[in-house]
Amino acid sequence: MKATTLIRYNEGPFEARTLFIRLCAWLQGKNVLLLDSDPAECARALASSETKGSFIETIFAIPAWRPLYSVESEDGARWKELAESCARVLRQLKWKDAIAGLLDKSVQGLAITQYSGPALDSECISRLVLRTLYEILFEETITPADETLFFQSSIEWRKEIAVKGAGNSDIKSKAAQRLLEIVMNSKYQSGLQQSSDPMLWLSVFGQPFLISPQINVSDIMVATFAFLRQHPAYYQLVQKKAAENDTRYLNAVIMEAIRLQHPFPILERELTRDVVLQGRNVKAGTQIFVPLDQFKQDPSFRPEDWLNEDRPHPFQSLAFGAGKRMCPGKMLATHLMVALLGSLVRNVPLERIQPEHGHRFSGRNNDGKEGLGESLYQLRKFLGALWRSFQIGRSGKRTLQKKLRD
Repeated sequence: MKATTLIRYNEGPFEARTLFIRLCAWLQGKNVLLLDSDPAECARALASSETKGSFIETIFAIPAWRPLYSVESEDGARWKELAESCARVLRQLKWKDAIAGLLDKSVQGLAITQYSGPALDSECISRLVLRTLYEILFEETITPADETLFFQSSIEWRKEIAVKGAGNSDIKSKAAQRLLEIVMNSKYQSGLQQSSDPMLWLSVFGQPFLISPQINVSDIMVATFAFLRQHPAYYQLVQKKAAENDTRYLNAVIMEAIRLQHPFPILERELTRDVVLQGRNVKAGTQIFVPLDQFKQDPSFRPEDWLNEDRPHPFQSLAFGAGKRMCPGKMLATHLMVALLGSLVRNVPLERIQPEHGHRFSGRNNDGKEGLGESLYQLRKFLGALWRSFQIGRSGKRTLQKKLRD
């Protein structure tokens, strides 16, 4: 397995990712704390700050998302405007009663017309998600050309976010330009004039609604069906519960898949105030990391643990983040995934549901298979991260020296 994969997912005996994080922290002149157990304590740590900090999101994700801005990655005033705009759009959407019907219609159509691929694969899952959320947002059916463009652009963004290669800037720019045209001709066009940066307003639709859900939902469906195949009795129970429209049980299955194979390898915050964690006082300025892919927890697949009404699941507050930086579309995303799982198992035989087929760039199944080009790209990115950390550290020292002089 390549060294760059060890850094991304901390696999193997040498804890390469931990060493890399600590080296970046040393260059930046910052303290770090890794929390890999006690989900309630981790959620409290995440909720104690709304700042992502100067590590993974700043160095890798923010540049990868360009020309869009990501509400998940940005900090400061830009994040606040994105979050407020996203919340405003969410309040306008009528999705609770529409999602299940839209997904059932699409999935049944695929099942009847004999999907041209070998199975309902990763691309199919992404397109189902895109098609559904587009119609919820703009109250019209997405055109085949736009569907293909936004799907292809999600692959390019996914590749760069996952540090697998430079995304095709032409495709990403075409998607952003087409999104501008769509928004200008929609009920959301007034937001372009009101926003401090028109691209911020476009990003409210592009990142959390059209691009990220394609990436994250396909990742979660890969994990969900992998676990259901490993446990046929659970799959039979899911079929039964889907037929009964027992969304509570389907949600438990989704949440258990997220717990065991979270789509994000690691969460981070920079503390903006002193916090007591693990029985000791952690100073403001410390960078907190929660490596969800290395979390110390029960590895068995037990959806029923999410159904105890008297005692909430300990991972409940960690699955979608915590505090002000919690995923703003948590309710919409959960509803979408539950409806998608139910629709798939009701309408499509298990042998044809293969979200892992064609699943590229994100997800642990894709690592350790890099060619020379990908490995060289990753090496450049990680060396660049060290250089960027050095620059951040030098800038911080200059700021401190200036304050002392003043």
